[in-house]
Amino acid sequence: MGPLRVAVFTLLSIAALVGWLVVDHELWDRPRDEIARQQARLFNLVTVITVFIGIACLYATLFVLVRVTAAFLLTPESLRPALLPSPSPGSSSP
Repeated sequence: MGPLRVAVFTLLSIAALVGWLVVDHELWDRPRDEIARQQARLFNLVTVITVFIGIACLYATLFVLVRVTAAFLLTPESLRPALLPSPSPGSSSP
């Protein structure tokens, strides 16, 4: 999977999670009168941006933790059998 596809899927998953959190926790404001509606638009926008930033920070933290863990646990010696091609039945080994 290319880096562009990974970035698109990451943004889509963050957007889905933001939407779910806003809907499930009833963070969206729907007032009746016009003055309160204008203020509610601002509050709703700030809520979505805040939740988006929070989830993006959690994704970044998870990414860093996975990379650090992989750097410590996946040594070149442990990956060599999986990365080097296995000899075919008819070939001679050196």
